[in-house]
Amino acid sequence: MSNFKLAKKDALTDTRSSVLDLHDKKLEYFEFEKKNLSNYQHELEHLKKNNGDSHDITELEERIYRIVNDLDLNEYLLDFYLVINKESSTEENDKKGSMDTFIGSTINNSKSELYNEYIQKFNPELKQINNVKVNVSCKKCNNKNFIYDPRLADEICVSCGISTHNLDYNDPSQLLHSETINPVFVFNYKRNNHFQECLNQLQAKENTKIPPRIINDLTEEFKKYNITDPKMFTPTLVKGYLKKLKYNKYYEHIPTIINEFCGLRAPKMTPELEQQLKIMFDEIQGPFEKYSKIICPERKNFLNYNYVFYKMCQLLKKDEFLNFFPLLKNREILYQHDLIWKGICKDVHWQFIPSI
Repeated sequence: MSNFKLAKKDALTDTRSSVLDLHDKKLEYFEFEKKNLSNYQHELEHLKKNNGDSHDITELEERIYRIVNDLDLNEYLLDFYLVINKESSTEENDKKGSMDTFIGSTINNSKSELYNEYIQKFNPELKQINNVKVNVSCKKCNNKNFIYDPRLADEICVSCGISTHNLDYNDPSQLLHSETINPVFVFNYKRNNHFQECLNQLQAKENTKIPPRIINDLTEEFKKYNITDPKMFTPTLVKGYLKKLKYNKYYEHIPTIINEFCGLRAPKMTPELEQQLKIMFDEIQGPFEKYSKIICPERKNFLNYNYVFYKMCQLLKKDEFLNFFPLLKNREILYQHDLIWKGICKDVHWQFIPSI
């Protein structure tokens, strides 16, 4: 994996620039793909073994090939260099001797142009920055000209690049992924691992083999009640019968059970959605530590993972996944989760949607 990282310069120590953040997130995505390579290989093996869809097999083989050979990463790095190099001559770049110095200078001089060119090339689904004038002075350089980033509700100084979150521009209908808050990575490595396991379980990409006796017992139960329509095999239905049969520990494997039992495809998330969820999960770790100590000092465990997935998918308007993440039935515990989540949303500038 490339070490093509851009250091934070003095003008960016308070908040990272939009371009640097987007670049880092892009690299995080490539790193994630590398780490997830074994899961893709297991999924490919599973598809071939079970005579899966030929299109899915071809698509997955191509994806694995591109990851192994760093094709997408290398293409991105080349395109990225070409984009940022438009703003400066080769002579000036060589004289300064570092990409870090160059990118810091470029962002200070023409932050909005560089940002817009970057997202047009690599993230066309994002909104471009609109120029606005705000009757305030920059705290760092006293400049009075600002641009406004509608995704973040940020005012950005066009002179030095410092950005400030402005709640007056905040649009609660949009998910505001904060780039002005540096995530505090204080969470346990196992917590992050479990988050990835949950993603794999949802999409039946896990390596767990469901014992034949469970499939057989479920088959007998479904026969008793004449359940034959594949559309009836919902997570709620399967969970109910697992509970009846005292197979509670297999709740988390319900998508895999449904997939193996009746051939229904497990839900699939795009790599971009998975990465966005990972970034969001990383970002809530610091605020969680802060508000869990305030609201529930005796709490030792993290929030319920189904709750976290539900809330994130809700914010991203991915309602098709909500049924796979049932909320807590205990209203007192659910309310406690909501109190902590409300504090988290306040810190990371997300819309808070109460559960009850």
